[in-house]
Amino acid sequence: MSSIPSRTIEFNLQKNIGYFKIPSFQYDSAREFRNMIKGVFQELKAKKIENLILDVRNNGGGYGEAADEVLRYLISAPIFPYKDEYAVVKKIPNPKHYEKDGFFKHFRRQPLVKKGDTYHIKNIELQRILPKKASYTGKLYVLQNAASASATGTFLGLVKSYTNATFIGEEAGGNPGETTANDLLRLTLPNSKVRVTIPVLRSVMNLSFDHKGHGVLPDYGAVPTIYDLLQRRDVALDLAYKLIDENQK
Repeated sequence: MSSIPSRTIEFNLQKNIGYFKIPSFQYDSAREFRNMIKGVFQELKAKKIENLILDVRNNGGGYGEAADEVLRYLISAPIFPYKDEYAVVKKIPNPKHYEKDGFFKHFRRQPLVKKGDTYHIKNIELQRILPKKASYTGKLYVLQNAASASATGTFLGLVKSYTNATFIGEEAGGNPGETTANDLLRLTLPNSKVRVTIPVLRSVMNLSFDHKGHGVLPDYGAVPTIYDLLQRRDVALDLAYKLIDENQK
């Protein structure tokens, strides 16, 4: 069994199966996160692992860039993740009350084009995610649950749209088709001094399926009972191993 130690991820190999758990897309260092992801997929490729279990249960999201970095190792051709991205304002009203952080500066630099009553990011539909050289080409099994939310929800939507993954567990908690978390402005109300976070952009993802208000639905349901929890049985992971075993016969 091989492992890559990490504060944020869990990775191990057993026979011809890789298990890769990503509990969060939040990180302290973008470089450290990229290097960890790169190391995992380089080892998968070097050892010609044919089955990968990707576990994003209880991953409440984080940075979209982190989710995209993982996605780069799961696709075999360039994809165009966005269908549209727009705001209801062109300029930030009363900018003096907002924190001048990265999100604030990013929104102010956006090339906005007015269409009707909304302002759309110019050429957002041309933005690409390119595959990596160490992109994984084997069978992919994704474990998800109701706490797979926010950036993880959109990540699952893109994985479903652009890979042949098998999804196991529960309906994901995040919306795969839309998100309002790409630009978040932080406002301090002038009188009460209460701090408020306000989303500015709505992103519409370029999916291959109609989500109809649901999170990504599993191909195989696996919801633990109280008995399973008391016995510390991981029914979703057990089912993934069972499916892999059946597919190898």
